[in-house]
Amino acid sequence: MAVSTQELLSALSILADNENIQVAFEESAKGAAVCAAGALIGGLLMGPRGLAVGGALGGLAAYGLTEGNCLLLFISGKFKSLSEVISDDLSDSQRRELKEHVIRAISQIKAVSALEVVGLIFKSKQVQDVALNAVKSFFTDRMRMTIID
Repeated sequence: MAVSTQELLSALSILADNENIQVAFEESAKGAAVCAAGALIGGLLMGPRGLAVGGALGGLAAYGLTEGNCLLLFISGKFKSLSEVISDDLSDSQRRELKEHVIRAISQIKAVSALEVVGLIFKSKQVQDVALNAVKSFFTDRMRMTIID
């Protein structure tokens, strides 16, 4: 019998809350709006070539606004707690992937069965640190989110 995905994610959510870890979430719709606005303004000012120039400049501006610009995100307050993202925003496949990612990381430092993982997360500071680092790397590398400690 394997460890329940929900049990492990609940344990990770508790750890993330205890550490007050938040993520800065990107707003794709606003990025698209900035890009479209750039193309529209460029097209109105310069015609067909302006569409390309405005779209390119709008795309660069949208990239700059959404690519981990923590200062702008901090000022505008666009944060979610990591536990909220874990419980509300992940698909089932992403939840399974996160579970496997954390179990692999813990297994590298300690010979442990999948059933023991949840218990060890609450008992061992070393396992907690490894689990939190695995969660952070999952969200930064695979989900492209910015972690705010």
